[in-house]
Amino acid sequence: MNRKDEVLFFNFPGVSEPFQLRREKADEDGVVRVNIGAFPPHRADTTITCALTTGPDGVGTRVAFSHSGFTKDESELPMISDTWGQLTTRLKDSTETGKPTPFFTV
Repeated sequence: MNRKDEVLFFNFPGVSEPFQLRREKADEDGVVRVNIGAFPPHRADTTITCALTTGPDGVGTRVAFSHSGFTKDESELPMISDTWGQLTTRLKDSTETGKPTPFFTV
């Protein structure tokens, strides 16, 4: 992963060009990023949002995640949803145990 100004570049092995995510917002309420790259085409102009709120009973922090802006007939949506599910589960486990379990490795 690299960064230039407000844009993150995510490179993956065997993928022809990086994913490009521009930060639209980052504050105590969360982070919003927009996919500004043309690759992969089904993710162009989609929005990734992580909203932060106080956890149940006022303890901890709750993270509400969404990835929106896909077309109604997006055939890749099941794969995208599964990948995000695995990534968020790994992030939760890593946070709770202190042991990272990366989904992607180089």
